[in-house]
Amino acid sequence: MGAAYDLRSMDEHLTLAPAVADAIALAGTEAAQQGAGAVAPEHLLCALVIVAAEDVCSLLGTPVDVAAVTDRSHGLAGAGEPADGPLPLAHGTLAVLEVALREAAAGGGEVAVEHLLLGLLEAAPDACAHVLFDAAAVRRTVRRAAAAARATRLD
Repeated sequence: MGAAYDLRSMDEHLTLAPAVADAIALAGTEAAQQGAGAVAPEHLLCALVIVAAEDVCSLLGTPVDVAAVTDRSHGLAGAGEPADGPLPLAHGTLAVLEVALREAAAGGGEVAVEHLLLGLLEAAPDACAHVLFDAAAVRRTVRRAAAAARATRLD
């Protein structure tokens, strides 16, 4: 898949579910191809959606458009010249992984998709909001609802 990141320094008993290990590796590959300076939470979220789309949709309780998530994450994470070799994990990504590890420890130890998603939602909520949801579409929906509510009050 991509570069292997040794996360055992965070916890020597750390075990990653295969989908989580694949998502972390893919995030590194994506970040390097985009020319990012480090693997950002946006890269990790995009990779998680690609690797475990069905699980992510189930956990969120809503469909997720993988292509749209990929497009939005690429726009947020920045771009430069493609990098050779593995990139470091950004501070925000380390915070995500720390939360995921804490969540996993409460449930048995293996970091699964749900733990990584919880880590992303807690440690990188802005990135999640921008990547998972089309803010312009949500604004249009809210404006339509507000206009309908106004019209109802005026009647």
